[in-house]
This record gives sequence, structure tokens and C-alpha cells, in this order.
Amino acid sequence: MHFYRLSLVVVVAVTSIIAVVSDCPPHGCSLTAIDVAADGSEKEALTILRKSLLKTSSSDDHDADNRPNTSHSLQNALETLSLAGDDSSVTMTLRGYKGGPPEAQINQDRAILIRPFRISSTERQIAEKEPVTQQLLGVFDGHGTGGEQTSQHALEQVPQLLAEKLKAIAERDTDTPLHEQEEAVKQALVEVFLEVDQTDPTKGAAGCTATVILQLGPKLYIANAGDSISFVGVYVSKKDDSAGSNDANNGNTKERPLQQQVRIVYETREDKPDLPDEHARITAAGGHVNIPANPEVDVPRAYHVDKDGRLLWGLAMSRSLGDWAVQGVIAEPIVDVLDVFEIVQTAMAAHVETCEASITSDDDDADDDNDDKNKYCEALDPSQVHIFAVSATDGMMDELPSNYIGSIVARALFDRTIRLHPLSAAEHLILEAAKGWNRLYNGGYRDDIAIAAAIIYSGESILLSQSRNSTNLR
Repeated sequence: MHFYRLSLVVVVAVTSIIAVVSDCPPHGCSLTAIDVAADGSEKEALTILRKSLLKTSSSDDHDADNRPNTSHSLQNALETLSLAGDDSSVTMTLRGYKGGPPEAQINQDRAILIRPFRISSTERQIAEKEPVTQQLLGVFDGHGTGGEQTSQHALEQVPQLLAEKLKAIAERDTDTPLHEQEEAVKQALVEVFLEVDQTDPTKGAAGCTATVILQLGPKLYIANAGDSISFVGVYVSKKDDSAGSNDANNGNTKERPLQQQVRIVYETREDKPDLPDEHARITAAGGHVNIPANPEVDVPRAYHVDKDGRLLWGLAMSRSLGDWAVQGVIAEPIVDVLDVFEIVQTAMAAHVETCEASITSDDDDADDDNDDKNKYCEALDPSQVHIFAVSATDGMMDELPSNYIGSIVARALFDRTIRLHPLSAAEHLILEAAKGWNRLYNGGYRDDIAIAAAIIYSGESILLSQSRNSTNLR
């Protein structure tokens, strides 16, 4: 089928991701990435939301009721789109074009976002206003004939297997918080990728990338295999204080440097066959890596070498789920661990340091410089630091830089002065990436596109307290 859709019963369940419902698995229901080009109620709802230019959530019902004309249609649109996201998280996709009639196109990309991600079915329900401290997001980019089967298999199996393994880890060591058992959690992620690979429904004839971000309290575990990308960004918000207004009233127009800026603090690598370690492994296993003389013509590819020495099935990545025939291409992910508290502390220190370095006086008066530094470069409050995560397939990442994607996502998630909903932000990014493909191939080819994005930290003291009390800070 052209785009994976859930049954009506499951769709209803997905719209209530905070509550435990009978149709969701114990670990929780994933958001469902809607296709921005698909006809139907979702497309109409996206149009209404985009035209409204309003950041509105279900918590804004009272204000929405007082808005003329648009309040009812806007709330209906948000309800329709709630299966794909809200003010704190979003998934979205776009079916590509590979030639032939539009109805023949198959979307092989999948996006996952389970928030909260429950390790045990006995975990208490999370209150609507309580910060989410466990979640799972990621994307799977299928390729080859039947690649959509592999990516769909990963979408369904990764969260289930991971929840089972994390539950077992927690039960083995009840004295140590799960987020502190780093090596065990990393190994669980590796095992999940390998098991999903071994049970590929295409028997390795097709494949998919896999990149996921697992949040366990103050720790982020990022596992990646392939050339889809996950990244983590920091957004610094303005501090509400009366002094800034007084400065403006007194004619002081200097703005506080660096506030409302976005910085990418982590990004997965693209697993490509020409990387030295990947190249060595592939050739040692009997495969072949072709590196084109002209990168404008083709990309480096890993090839299966048959018994007669012929090269088959050129693959533009060195790690994936599936693709069993290509020697040296493995499903084992690279797993990295980040600490939320360390990210916040680093962001606060970098803000002051960079702010002070950016201030120069017109008359080179050191005293004036120091006054400006004291006025505009005071230490940030942790509540001003916001962390977000994004996973996206190469259909987006090949056309848009991560800094641009992060800037759009962060402002939609955190800047309450920007009239942009995260759903509209995701739609905008997908359409911008699609324009890039259309320009590159004159409309003759467009890759599938998928994105998942979510808030990781937005000033919640609960995460910082968990990190400060940790005995295993990295």
C-alpha cells in the first residue's frame, strides 16, 4: 500500500497517547506520521492549521473559544492531526516519486515517536502536565524491492523488543536506576537492531536504515545504523525581566546576544562505505567498495561480489537492517550516550563565554565593555535552556542542513512568540526538502521523506535532580 495507515480503532487510540488504552501495546502507542500530500481530512487540517498561523493546543480551549470565526475549525484540525503530533512532539512524512503514475509510488520511510515510552505495564499513568522523561523516537528508511516491509517491521518490532529488554535490565538490578545502567542499555539497543535484522520479512532481499533516540530520564541513548540522521539541539529562550523593557524605554537598543539561538550539540554520523573503518570491514568480508571519481555522478557504494567476481546490489550505506547479501554490511548500530544535565551546564557556560567575546565597544573603552558584559551576559537560568531531538531520513537531510531544521523545529517547540505549530513546522521542512529534490531532478525524482521531533528538556527540574544524584555521570 502507498502509505501505512492504522485501523480506525488504533487511530482513535493513538490520539490519546498520554492515557493507557487497551488498543496500545504495554510500551505505548506511537504517533502516526501522516503524509503531507495524501488527500483527505489530514491534508485539509494541515491547511487550516497553516493558514491560522497559531500555536494552539488542547490546553488553549478557553482562549480558542473566544477567537472569532476560526476557533472551531482550528480545534477540529488539531484534533484530526493529534495522531501525528502536538505542541511537544511531531511526526510527518512525504511519499517520494520514482517515475510512473503517482498512485504507483510506495513510501518506504517510517517514523516512530512513543511519548511516554513505558518499560513496564505496571508503570503509573503520567499526568497530562507532568514532564515526559521516557520516550522513543526515530526513523527507518526502506530501500530495495520490499524495503517498505523491512522499515514497517522495524517500526513495529524495535519498540516492543526494546521495552522487553529494558524491563529485564531493570528487574535484574532493582537498586540502580535504569538510566545509570549505561552499558546494559547500550547492549540492549545493539541486540534489538540485530534481532530485527535477523527477522527481516524480506529475508534480507531489501533493507532499511535505523536511527532511534531513547530518553531514559536524564540520559539520551542514540543508536544509528545507516545514513538517516538523529541530532540533538539546544535552544536558549529570552528571560522575562523588567530590566530589558526599562533599557528599551531609556533608549538602549542593544539586544542580549545569543538568546533565541539554536545550537546542534550532537549528530549521528552517516554510515558510508568510504569511511576508513567501514571500507576495511566490507573488503575484509569479501565485498567491494566503489568510490566514484566524480561525486556528482554517484555516491560511494558497497557491492556484493558473487562467486564469479561480479558486482551486484550497490548499497549507498555500510550499515543497515536487512541487505544480507552485501558482504560486510552489518546491522550493528553505533550507540552514543548523552547526559541532559551536562548539555544544560555546557550550554549555560558557552552562553556566557560566547556572549562576552561578542561584545565590543565602539570606543574601545574596557570599562564600557565590562558594563555591557555585566548587563547582557549574566548567567542563564536553567529554565532558559531547552533541549530537543530530531530524527530524519536522507530525503530531508540531503536537502536541508541540520542547523536549519533545528532552528525551525526549536522555534516551533519553544518560542511562544512565534505563531508556528510544530505540525506546520514539520510540514514546512518536508515541503522545502521536496522542492530541493524537484530542483535537482527537474521533477523526475524525489526521495521519500520522514521526520520525528520532540522536546527532551524544557526547564524541568526533575531531570536535573536525577542527573545531579547520578553516580555514573559521564
